[in-house]
Amino acid sequence: MKRSEFFERIMALPKEEVFGMTYKKKNGETRVATCKLRDAIADTGVKGTGMNREEKMNRLQVFQYFDVNSNAYRSAKLENIIDVTINGELDKIED
Repeated sequence: MKRSEFFERIMALPKEEVFGMTYKKKNGETRVATCKLRDAIADTGVKGTGMNREEKMNRLQVFQYFDVNSNAYRSAKLENIIDVTINGELDKIED
C-alpha cells in the first residue's frame, strides 16, 4: 500500500474496528500496536478546540490512534509507519 493511500484506507474503517500497525518510534524502537480510531472527545472529555485527526495528518504528518493494549492514545509519524494489518490482511507501507 502506498503511504498516500494509508490515511484513506484507515479513515474508512468504523471507529471501533481494531487494526494492527507497526512503526518506528522516535527513539528508534519498533512498536507493534493494536489500534482503534476511537474519538478522543467522546472518551476523555477533550474540548475539541485543537486540530482534528485529518488536520494533524495533513499538516503535521502525524497519525493519532487509540492503543487497545495500553488503553491510551498514541501517535506516529506517517514516514515511520512500516505496515498495517486490516481484517487479517498485512500491507507493507511504501513511499
